[in-house]
Amino acid sequence: MSEKLTTLLEILNYSANLLKEKNISDPRLNAELLMADALKCKRLDLYLEFDKPLQKSETEMFKSHLRRRLNNEPVQYITGKTNFYGYDILVDKSVLIPRPDTEVLVENLLKDIKDLGLQQVNILEVGIGSGCIAIAVCKELEKMNIKCNYKGIDVSPTAIALCMKNADFNSVNDLEVEKSDFMGLTEMNYEYVVSNPPYIPLNEYNELDAEVREYEPKLALTDNTDGLTFYKKFISMFNAGSAKYYLEIAYNAKPALEKMLEEYNIEKFRFVKDYNNNYRILILEK
Repeated sequence: MSEKLTTLLEILNYSANLLKEKNISDPRLNAELLMADALKCKRLDLYLEFDKPLQKSETEMFKSHLRRRLNNEPVQYITGKTNFYGYDILVDKSVLIPRPDTEVLVENLLKDIKDLGLQQVNILEVGIGSGCIAIAVCKELEKMNIKCNYKGIDVSPTAIALCMKNADFNSVNDLEVEKSDFMGLTEMNYEYVVSNPPYIPLNEYNELDAEVREYEPKLALTDNTDGLTFYKKFISMFNAGSAKYYLEIAYNAKPALEKMLEEYNIEKFRFVKDYNNNYRILILEK
C-alpha cells in the first residue's frame, strides 16, 4: 500500500480497486468491513471520518486484513464474526459461514411453533456447527416466552467448542451440545429436527469458488458422494418418529428428494424457496 495514502477515504478507494482487480465481489463493501474491524468501529461510522489519518497500528492491521482478503480468505474469517438473523455469531475455519438463505429455515420453524401455540418445545439440530440456527431460534422463542429445550449434535469437537462460545456470547442457556455421529442414531424423540447438512455433491464441490473450497470445512460442505447421504438417513427415520423435520437443501436437489420421498411413501411434505427463488428448505410434516 502506497505511503502517499494517508486518509481513511484514500485507503478505502485504493483497496476497493485492488479487490475489484482480483474479481472479488462487492469490493467496496469488503474494504469497508475490513477497515471497520481494523478501527474497531461500526461500518457506518467510517462515513463520519473519511478525512481521518490512520495510526500506524491501524494501518498495519488493515494491511494484514487486506492481504488475507486478496488471497480469497472470506471476510467473516478475517474479522472472526458475522451476523445471522440479527445476532452476532463468532466464526472460524472450523465452521461454515452462516448465510442468509438459512434464515428461511429459522423463519419457517418459528412460524410453525407460534401458529401451533406451543408453550414448550423440544428441538434437535443435526450438525450444529457455529450454533447460528440454535441461537436465533432460542433467542426468538425467549422473546415469545416459549420454553425451548434445544439439543445439538456434531462430529467436530472444534465446532462444538465454538458453538458453546457463541451460546455464551449471546446469553443462550437452554442449549445442550454433544459430540455424536448422526449416522449412528436410531431414534430422534423430539418435536422438531432441524439441520443444514453437507449437501454439495463431490463433483460440484471441486468446482466451488476458491474462497469456499479453500477455506470452509469440507466436512460441512459435502458428503463426498452425491450430496444426498444425510437426506436418505433423515427420510428413512421420519416415519418411525413424531418429529417434524426442517432441512436445508441444495438449490437443485428438489427432484431427487421428491423421488426419495415417494420411495418411502411420505406424502406430507413441502418445499420452501429462499430469497433467490430457489427451493432451499424441505419440511416433513406429521
